[in-house]
Amino acid sequence: MRVSDEVQNALERNTPVVAIESAIIRSTGDKDIRLAKYNTAMDILGKLGVTPAVCAIIKGELVIGAGIEECEQLAFELDPLKTGRRDIPYMCSEQKSGLTTVSATMFMARRAGIRTVVTGAIGGVHREVHSSLDISSDLEALTEDDVVVACSGAKAILDLPKTLEYLETKNVPVIGCGTNEFTGYYTRSNLPLECRMDEPMQIAKMLNKKWDLELSGGAVVVADLSAEAKAVDHGAINELVNSAIDAAEKQGVVGKAVTPFLQKYLAERSDGELERLAEFAFAESLKLSGRLAVALASSAVDDV
Repeated sequence: MRVSDEVQNALERNTPVVAIESAIIRSTGDKDIRLAKYNTAMDILGKLGVTPAVCAIIKGELVIGAGIEECEQLAFELDPLKTGRRDIPYMCSEQKSGLTTVSATMFMARRAGIRTVVTGAIGGVHREVHSSLDISSDLEALTEDDVVVACSGAKAILDLPKTLEYLETKNVPVIGCGTNEFTGYYTRSNLPLECRMDEPMQIAKMLNKKWDLELSGGAVVVADLSAEAKAVDHGAINELVNSAIDAAEKQGVVGKAVTPFLQKYLAERSDGELERLAEFAFAESLKLSGRLAVALASSAVDDV
């Protein structure tokens, strides 16, 4: 595992660090904007005084704090694989390059001593789970890695009620930061959250208590997207998602290819509007992750 000098220095000084999944730089097929989310992350976290740590696998090496040149290679030159936690041994032994998903990023962050991870939206229970048994490894990883994932809920293509139910079954706290409602990345879900905390320091204290009590596993903290999410017709999104699922089945799209197919389908059928909302949601998740990282670093100093 290689940790960049910038990230290592930040960890040694106990200044805030946020781990970022590298899958964000291939979230769109448009080469002109593939690095847009990378640049957004650098800008937002930098302004908050937080060190960004992009996680990736490059030629079999776990890299925490991948630089712009390495990310450009992953975005353009190489043919990186979408890498979940279970894929890491294969990727390393075969010296392959991969873009980390949330589950792989959580594992790498914990190994490096980073407690805060950011993504746009976590994976979860798929809508056709009764026939496909498709449940994202993100949910299982949250039971094992003592990190907090800042996000904008779960992807709208998922079965959101079942995703929340699964997290409850696995004893994973889901906290709304300034919101009482779970979100589907860019749309409301009308699913209430039992736990709401309005300040990152409240959340940091709760997380430290959880880990002090040796209650293993992480937590999901959901950003408040109320203003933007309320403007989206939830029923229309559901119809569009169902249409996308039908299209995937007809074209024989299976496995890891399903989520990128559905996301591309939704972006194209909404004339880019959902992609714009996804960019907004990711930016809000970044702001939340930075504030959480600052709070966790501050609370760690207070406890010394």
